[in-house]
Amino acid sequence: MAIWRWRTEALLRLSALQERGGRRSRIGPRAWLALLGASRRGGHAWAGIVRLATEDRYAAHPLRGDARHLVAVVWADERDPAVRAVVREHGLIAEHGRARWTTAALHGVLAGHWSDGAEKEIGRLLADDDEDVRAGAARACAEAEEPVLGFLWGAVPGMHEGRRALVGELLRNPAALAGATLGSAWRAWLDEPSEDLWEFLRALGRPAPPDGDGRLHRMSRLALGTAAPADLCAAALADRTPEQVRALVLAACAERGLLPDGPADRAALLLLTGQDVPDGTPLAGAYSTASPRLRARMREAAAHGPGLAAALMRGTGAAAMSAGERAYLAGRLAAERAWPELWRLALDLPPAEAIAAVRPIDGWRPRDGDLLDRMRRFSPERAAAALAGLDAHGPLHIDVDGEIEEYALSHDGTRMAVSAVATRDHRPVHHLTEFELPSGRALARYETTGIELNRSWCDLVHTGDSVVAVVGNPSGSLVRYTAGERELLHDPGFSGQVGCVRLGPGGLVAAGFRAIHLFPPPYGGTRHEIGAAELGLESLWSFAIGVEPATGLVAARDLDIVLLDPEAGRVVARGRDHDVRVGDFAFASPDRLVTAGAEHSVTSWRRAGRVLVPERTARRSRVTHPLTALPPHGCVALPRGEEFLDARTLERIAPPYDTAHAQHFRATPSGRHVAIAFASWIQVHGPYRNPAGRLLDRPMAAAAPADLEAISALIASETCTGDAAELLLIMRLCLLERFRGR
Repeated sequence: MAIWRWRTEALLRLSALQERGGRRSRIGPRAWLALLGASRRGGHAWAGIVRLATEDRYAAHPLRGDARHLVAVVWADERDPAVRAVVREHGLIAEHGRARWTTAALHGVLAGHWSDGAEKEIGRLLADDDEDVRAGAARACAEAEEPVLGFLWGAVPGMHEGRRALVGELLRNPAALAGATLGSAWRAWLDEPSEDLWEFLRALGRPAPPDGDGRLHRMSRLALGTAAPADLCAAALADRTPEQVRALVLAACAERGLLPDGPADRAALLLLTGQDVPDGTPLAGAYSTASPRLRARMREAAAHGPGLAAALMRGTGAAAMSAGERAYLAGRLAAERAWPELWRLALDLPPAEAIAAVRPIDGWRPRDGDLLDRMRRFSPERAAAALAGLDAHGPLHIDVDGEIEEYALSHDGTRMAVSAVATRDHRPVHHLTEFELPSGRALARYETTGIELNRSWCDLVHTGDSVVAVVGNPSGSLVRYTAGERELLHDPGFSGQVGCVRLGPGGLVAAGFRAIHLFPPPYGGTRHEIGAAELGLESLWSFAIGVEPATGLVAARDLDIVLLDPEAGRVVARGRDHDVRVGDFAFASPDRLVTAGAEHSVTSWRRAGRVLVPERTARRSRVTHPLTALPPHGCVALPRGEEFLDARTLERIAPPYDTAHAQHFRATPSGRHVAIAFASWIQVHGPYRNPAGRLLDRPMAAAAPADLEAISALIASETCTGDAAELLLIMRLCLLERFRGR
């Protein structure tokens, strides 16, 4: 046998073995492709493979198919012009994989070589650099019949690369759409609306067939205007109606004169469709009870008619409006030069907003013209600067019913969850309470019942809009509490206990012995579970985990201390530690980790690439977990704040807070808000407003006569000076005017 034949057949057998999943070959696909690339620059092996693939005399050779496949794969992977010429001349098509679809498209026969998964590659083929590949893919789309046509329409929703080109070719396809294929076309339009796709569906005039939850069928009937009149009216006002469907529904309602039964909904729909709205309270009532999204749509519609803005918000006091709504109404009244209405609104606003609102008033004076002059002389910039100087760092005093067990602050310090045990009829009652900060108002209270019965809250996290707790001792279920309701997020059973939950930038991270659980916002029960084995770990030896607030990296423990990237599902750094009983982790900075272990030891670790370097270990006389990191101070605190340690040296530092007699010490991940718990009350430090700031932040519509006394006392005490004192005086005069006139 000639040497070129021997080398050729050896390479072909090697490539075929690799392609068929053989395990004896140590050469990967990229490696043998590189060998072939080198041989093409002067070796005989590549020439031999081309001969086997293209010459008639080798038509019966046992490696003929492997050679043809390999030449096609080399071109699809490397796009060599010389190889392309061979592939084109001899009609070479790869046997499988992405190269099969690429080479089939090159020859314009993609439809004849369709196989499972080809629809996922069609966007890439339609955007290919090779003109013939693009043309072949377009032809396959334009001429496709079922079931390929259904696969193609099903690939459109969620597609990015080549989506527009694919939709364009499918719209040129003359085949009739029916069943699931028609449903996929509707889903594509709902996913990303386009005018040409809507015109196509409108011309068909058929809704999507009934699907699993009925939503697609319902939305398609709404868009076509074939739904029941009551359904059309409801969809026009509903938040969950897609905007492209809403626009069509509003047009249908206006054209056919459809209106809902209720007076408030009728007024809202008249406004949204640009029709005449009857004067009176229905419009104001509709606005006051509408959702935030519907309010925004009603405000936008009201901007096109004089007097509508005032009528819209007549039933909604300034105290119930957002800052954006108040600014909108003031702007509309100023544009309409409705000075009396604007003045009445200004007396309801927070003082700084009132000062900005009255500046456009021209040629009109209220009963107290001196007050208007005073407000106009005080610029919005001075008011903003005065308000900025009224920040204080607490402390707030929050009373708790019973003995505190566990608590957690939201990341921005505006909410706090506290679990405590109180005594009722000589028996203990466990309860969980959510507080608003800085007011200290209780937002919701949950007592042990159902899934918490005879169990305790072991670990708490406040996500900002809900509380997530590990319920059970020492480990158990994961439960979410929001708006007075409770929801079981995860009940692992004994074999997969969850004992710790933390909040990171990507969502909740919960840990058990066997897995890490990730819950993305809004924490509605969907989760991604990463087993310890998937991370290359024996197991998670402790329930304790730590989450770095900036990067989302998770600190945990198996045989070593490890840093995990849960999104990528891999270990990014590792450090050797002989203390197997690690009780807690605290990140003092992205590259500085402090761990608490057995025998009251504390260790400081520095990350250097993929290695965690233990720099110092110290012994302390008290239990050393849980730890609390305070990044602004570069330190960590022991559980009751009895000691504060420099995060690098572990030397004691001067306490930044008075923690004498404290029972617990907690902080937000940023360290800007700190909560110190005593027996039945909590002291919260943070950038909260002082009493003057809290008064000036409130709409004056929410003020009571007692606030006049508080303002007078603050002015008399001279604790506020300069522009802050002037702002308080303006607020006092505005309140006197409000109470005098109402």
